[in-house]
Amino acid sequence: MENTLGAKLVGLSFNPSQDPKVTKVKELCAELVNIIHESEENSAECGTLTSDRQFLITRAKMNALNASESIVKLLTFK
Repeated sequence: MENTLGAKLVGLSFNPSQDPKVTKVKELCAELVNIIHESEENSAECGTLTSDRQFLITRAKMNALNASESIVKLLTFK
């Protein structure tokens, strides 16, 4: 999964604490981004990628990234 868009956006390889919970959260959020991105690619191929749909896709990706960042912050907060 390391080379996927989701892995890159959540920074899957960056986990200085080596906390397995951080890894799990990042993997799950990366998978969400990948599912959303796949939907985007399918819409583009089918010609159904409207501006409204693109807005929802972008927002969904951002929400997945925000969730990842917030949960990692919660897990690593000292």
